[in-house]
Amino acid sequence: TLDVSKCNLTQLQPEAFVNQEKSLKTLHLQRNLLKTIDPKIITDLESLEQLDISGNPFICDSEIAKLIFAIEDRYKVAAKEGKEFLLANANDTLCDRPYTLRRQPLLDVDSNELQPYDEKLDTTTSLQTTTVAASTIAEEDTTPFTLPDLFVGSKTNDTLFKEEPRREVYDLNKANDPNKAMEQQEGIASTYIHNQQLKTRE
Repeated sequence: TLDVSKCNLTQLQPEAFVNQEKSLKTLHLQRNLLKTIDPKIITDLESLEQLDISGNPFICDSEIAKLIFAIEDRYKVAAKEGKEFLLANANDTLCDRPYTLRRQPLLDVDSNELQPYDEKLDTTTSLQTTTVAASTIAEEDTTPFTLPDLFVGSKTNDTLFKEEPRREVYDLNKANDPNKAMEQQEGIASTYIHNQQLKTRE
């Protein structure tokens, strides 16, 4: 058994336990500052039966997928060969970043969700979206009116539609005939003289 828990370890070299490859059965790495662990450490410890890596701030990116696969393969080999293997405190072996996967158990993460990690793009808040409610849409300015407003002076009988003075009507057929045109002109002249006489009498 080797206990290097709570030692503020930030990284481990792949050959860190090379001298215990065939003899080490229990390895405690919990409560350190490890963001990832090289999968070679898991695969090279041939006699490993129990591993505890809980309480570390793992970055669950595309690189840590190799560690997840190494642990899963160790379970498969142990089952096939009738040996023991246990990831102790698996429910406390959680993702710390990205925030979208934070506090998810390492072995429960879908490998399809693991992407290259970019700290600049990692955020605690989702992108804001702007929605405009129908009630906030500005209404167009309109000037209400009623039918009587179409008339000049709604209380009078005068309207916008003024009657134009009567105009003399010419018969185009007669206009083409010189004799008839002359008769038409004489008739118009006599009518005009008659109207003037009536106005004089008034």
